[in-house]
Amino acid sequence: MNGCIVERDSEEWRSMWNALAWHPINFGLTDKICAQDDDTGERWQYLGTYNGWHEFRHRQHPNTHRREYLKIESTFLPILKGEP
Repeated sequence: MNGCIVERDSEEWRSMWNALAWHPINFGLTDKICAQDDDTGERWQYLGTYNGWHEFRHRQHPNTHRREYLKIESTFLPILKGEP
């Protein structure tokens, strides 16, 4: 498994969080990026990037009321896949 952590505030960081915000699971939410659940305070968490996919987890999504996992494809695939 080829993994890394994207540098905070980098172009890729902004791109992956923006893609997460526009994912259909977050439609109708005021804060689509965090998707904070009012009852638990849980919000999206970045787990890492593996084989060109950014992985996120939400322990109690406000739209589904359950744990959710999402993968967002990286826009920086050559570097993340270890290619020259």
